Amino acid sequence: MLRRKNIHVALWVACGILSTVVVDTKECSIKVVKAISTTDSICITLDNEDVKCQYTISVRDRHNDSKDCHQDQEHFTHFECKTENLDPGTWHQLDIISKVDEKQQTQHTVSLPTRPSAVENLWVSGDTNSLDVSWQPGPGKTERYQIKLLDSRGIGSIWNTTVVSTATSYTIKGLIPGGLYNVTVITEVGELQNSASRQAQTVPAAVSNLRVENNGDQNTLRVLWDKASGDVDSYLVSLTLPGSNSIEKTLSPNSTDVVFDSLSPGKTYQVSVSTRSGTLSNKTWITVKTEPGKVSDLVMENLSDRGALKITWTPPSGEWEHIRVVLSNGSEILANQTVDRTAKETLLSWLNLHPGKVYSMAVSVENGGLANTVYYEEEIGLPPVSQLHIRHSDETSLSALWIHASGSSSRDGYIVQLFQSNTSTAIQTRTLSRGMRECTFNVLTPGRLYDITVTTTTKNLRSSATVMGRTLPLKVNHLKLSNKGKSDSLNASWEKPSGDLDFYNLVLLRVGYTVDNISVSANTTSTLLPFLRPGALYKLLVTTVSGSQTSKLAEAECRTVPAAVSDITVTNSGPDFLNVSWKAAEGDVDNYMVMLKDQEKIVHTLTASKATAESVFRSLVSGRLYTISITTHSGSYRNQTLVQERTQPSTVQNPAAIHSARDDFLKVYWNHASGDYDYYEVAIEYNSTRLQSQKLNRIQSECEFNDLIPGRLYTVTISTWSGQYNSTVSIHGRTCE
Repeated sequence: MLRRKNIHVALWVACGILSTVVVDTKECSIKVVKAISTTDSICITLDNEDVKCQYTISVRDRHNDSKDCHQDQEHFTHFECKTENLDPGTWHQLDIISKVDEKQQTQHTVSLPTRPSAVENLWVSGDTNSLDVSWQPGPGKTERYQIKLLDSRGIGSIWNTTVVSTATSYTIKGLIPGGLYNVTVITEVGELQNSASRQAQTVPAAVSNLRVENNGDQNTLRVLWDKASGDVDSYLVSLTLPGSNSIEKTLSPNSTDVVFDSLSPGKTYQVSVSTRSGTLSNKTWITVKTEPGKVSDLVMENLSDRGALKITWTPPSGEWEHIRVVLSNGSEILANQTVDRTAKETLLSWLNLHPGKVYSMAVSVENGGLANTVYYEEEIGLPPVSQLHIRHSDETSLSALWIHASGSSSRDGYIVQLFQSNTSTAIQTRTLSRGMRECTFNVLTPGRLYDITVTTTTKNLRSSATVMGRTLPLKVNHLKLSNKGKSDSLNASWEKPSGDLDFYNLVLLRVGYTVDNISVSANTTSTLLPFLRPGALYKLLVTTVSGSQTSKLAEAECRTVPAAVSDITVTNSGPDFLNVSWKAAEGDVDNYMVMLKDQEKIVHTLTASKATAESVFRSLVSGRLYTISITTHSGSYRNQTLVQERTQPSTVQNPAAIHSARDDFLKVYWNHASGDYDYYEVAIEYNSTRLQSQKLNRIQSECEFNDLIPGRLYTVTISTWSGQYNSTVSIHGRTCE
């Protein structure tokens, strides 16, 4: 018997009861005891004691994708119905169908949402009093967002708000500087939630009233400030000199000052105080200067010959803007001069100082509105050395010699300094006893101009004299003179020597006489010497010149290539000799080498004097092509000219012409010619008129002429050809009557 009854269906999800559904059923009851939603699925648990019942579940409008509900193996009265591949945060109409023996009994619909997805790419940033929260929506839908702010110290939620589902950012204001917070963005659909959290911190507040005191100490700075508001973990105080590493000190949040010592005078420092809270900081900075230092080693040098007073000093450490020099005579100021910060000396001219009188000197180092001054008083009147001159110089040393000045008996000694000319920085400095009169400087640069200053010293007074001197330049290295196969020029090359030089002087000699004298720039390391005599021996002298100083000589010798002979003539009047004549080569010639070659075989070699212009070669093979070379010799160099010529070919031997008892026929035969030949040419003539001719290869020795006139006397010529030359022999022959 079927029963009708009302059932209250309670639906549970992961975060609590969602709704209650009353289902009217017959036989197979539908009692929903639990429902669990995830972001992409909903699982419903049914309770039915009648195990014959079967159930399916489907999403409305997706009945073709219905799923069977499965009986729980542990609780046989429970059926689990699960549908998947759903969109997050979306309400779904779920149809539950009961069956008995595959026959549908009832269908009921339940409306449930999937759990919304959490937001993505949650990002929190901020400043001292606020946090900017931004996010991107996760997949699916949401109905609203709830933003919660919790104090990370465990106080609990101190702020929350709800924003619409289309929002992607929110700014939380009125926060404590340096505070650490937990920010949570909750996605909500119905009573279902999902969340994403991030810890964030507001930027700590900066200190105020940052200031510095130095109390007149050039090596110390005291940094002071007023405390920052909000949460502070510590203060980082940094002292930075541009270009150097920073000095840092970490202090407690209750500190308000710190002292830095061992600093450089007159330097500009950047002082910063960073308020630190967690990983964040806020910096305040100022720029300050320490007091400038004092000059040292103050010296007055009387340049009496120039009517001037030279003041020198050693600059202090640290930084400064300029140095001021004041010279006074009692209450009268004679000079007030400001010099550049890099200066180590100054010259006070047109002073009309009086030897033996006491003068006061004040040298102040000034930096901004700060100054540090050194004072000195002394008599003026120490004379310099006399007759200062360069006694000796070579490539790497200079020696200066002088005479003690009269009236300098109170001197302590001498300071001798070496300068590159027109510079103010000493390269070498020697301190000599009062009796010394000479000083030598070694390991100098060749060819360089130097100044040697000899300063007479007594207490803080100086007097000096200067002489100029130049070291000798070095001679060129690896000088080479070559003809490069040329008969009318030579090429000179060398390596530039170390040191200073102005130019090179080149002198070219032939047989002791100057042929050329030229100068080339210091950057040149090779030059061409043109218009020279072929075959002549030359000597090149090269000197390096620096100022008025000249280096030692560098020498090289080379001979130009001799000229070739010209107008070569070869005659071959006979079959076994060649006569060679030529026009003499220009320039210097030692002799001529005349060589006759048969292909690669040397047949004759003759050496002819430079006055000879002809040579004869006999007993040669007739008709042969010979190579004749005429080589001009001068020293170890030569110049060769080649020509080819052929001897006349020889004539055939024992030629004869017979008619063989025929009236229209002649047969001609002969013995071969001696020597070389290419072919034979046989012609038959009558009354000087050529009637027939034949060209025969060199191995043939007979030929026939037909269609002749009976009883007529003919002339037959046999020519031996070799190249363009030929030799001919003639005979007579008569046909039969």
